[in-house]
Amino acid sequence: ELGELKALGDEIEMANLDQAAQVETTLNNLKYMDFGSDLEMANARLLEEINNLRVARHHLRDEQEVAFLAIARYEDRIDKIEKQLYTDPLTKLRNRIGLEELLWQWWQQKRHQSRQMNAALFDLDDYGSLNERHGSLLGDRILYEVAQYMLRSAGKADTVARYAGQRFIVIMLDAGPRQATKLAETIRQGIEHLVFLRNGEEIRLTACSGVTEIQPDNGYIDVFDRLEAAVQHAKRSGPNRCSQYSPSAMGAEAVESPNFGIEDLEIVI
Repeated sequence: ELGELKALGDEIEMANLDQAAQVETTLNNLKYMDFGSDLEMANARLLEEINNLRVARHHLRDEQEVAFLAIARYEDRIDKIEKQLYTDPLTKLRNRIGLEELLWQWWQQKRHQSRQMNAALFDLDDYGSLNERHGSLLGDRILYEVAQYMLRSAGKADTVARYAGQRFIVIMLDAGPRQATKLAETIRQGIEHLVFLRNGEEIRLTACSGVTEIQPDNGYIDVFDRLEAAVQHAKRSGPNRCSQYSPSAMGAEAVESPNFGIEDLEIVI
């Protein structure tokens, strides 16, 4: 009955099934947790189960956002989406819905044809393990601080948005490819030097990034696809890497940049 949108329906159904299965697994595991004889081990297992539920919930949320936007594009009503859906409640940045609404406006205004534009996608490395070790509340706090750091690092005319989960996008205006790559590398190296302090413990993380130029004949969905390809290329090279997707070469290649000498920035959480 979904016609051209059947694939979206299938993805939502699978995400629902995954969440339901995780709820059932967690409830069963809770029955066998012994908080009496080994409180520390039981607490560790409880945090793991909470994180598993959180991952399943966020996966379903992300799939629902993608489906929501696909239907809105299909029905040509991106501009009719309610404004209260534009903002990510955790980071206070635009979420995927808010980002697409903004880009839809820009494309209607043909801004991508009259101004130089580039985009970068950042994906925090091994973020799931961080949540498992320290708990989702601290993980959320770190996401917020990373988002604020990126917001401070981007240009005043640039747009920073939470793309999904631990992934962020920066849309850069009036910047050529070299300038955009330098900014993306500055942000990536800056994330590497964020030092989160909690009860005397240091927590660090890294990110992979992908950069691409937005050309006048591009649709913004094409830009998303190229950024995804660039980040995947960077991930395959190892953590803490950057790749650039060249539309003319139809592929991604690693970015080799100098060390910008960014100093550690301590953040108490």
